[in-house]
Amino acid sequence: MARLFDDTSSEYLQASSAVVLGPPATLACWFRTDATEAQSLISIGYTGAITRRLVLVLSKAAGGQNVAAQTADAGQLVSATSAESYVTDVWQHAGAVFESDSNRRAALDGQFGSDETTSRSVGLLDETMVGALRAGSSGIKAFMSGSIAEAAIWNVALTAAEMETLAAGYSPLCLAHRRQNLVLYHDLIRPLGRPGRGPDLTATGTAVTPHPRLIAPAPPQPALATIVPKIDGPFCVEQADVWTPTVVIGQVSVGGLDQGEVFSTGDTAGEVHC
Repeated sequence: MARLFDDTSSEYLQASSAVVLGPPATLACWFRTDATEAQSLISIGYTGAITRRLVLVLSKAAGGQNVAAQTADAGQLVSATSAESYVTDVWQHAGAVFESDSNRRAALDGQFGSDETTSRSVGLLDETMVGALRAGSSGIKAFMSGSIAEAAIWNVALTAAEMETLAAGYSPLCLAHRRQNLVLYHDLIRPLGRPGRGPDLTATGTAVTPHPRLIAPAPPQPALATIVPKIDGPFCVEQADVWTPTVVIGQVSVGGLDQGEVFSTGDTAGEVHC
């Protein structure tokens, strides 16, 4: 299940800490909106009176309904937008890459628009939000109207190839070489807190809604030592009377052999010779 946000009820998810303090950073998620006004997907902001933030937002501009990567510094806002426009009532993937204080880009369904290169330094950040953003003394704004899933933040700038991988339907966890940089990941499947990367999110409203189809990494398999009991060797497998149906040719391994003994699979699947 994803999270459904009702903008008329001012619903959002919030953590009282900033998972990154500035660039480099990447924000990404899946979204399905039923509206065309400006809506925040993921934001890292400041709870004080000054508007400071990095935000992945749905932007309604003269060029169309775009995904935008926005940097705000003391109320001075600069945005990079996606090349294509999003549509309503369809699951799509959005990403914002903040490579430095002077370089940002936005992607829709894995395709980036042009870089925006105005220099803006966000200063102090102390809050992370999904489904809304904080606009300084004006309070919380740009509420999402629709669904968000797979909210993720990295403390590096993801590449175009990595963004295309996410947009192809792969979980953020499938970017295995980036896991140490994944500072926040909430799939937003009920309950909140899955799979537990980054701070907990507190919900103001929201409801569960169907999740987009994704490809996730396989769960870790138990070690063989937890499946096969150790028996003092030398021995034959028949004595152990243990069957592990998931074992295939080339994947048989049994502890407890004495030094110098050889243990190998047979020529036929399931046959084992001592």
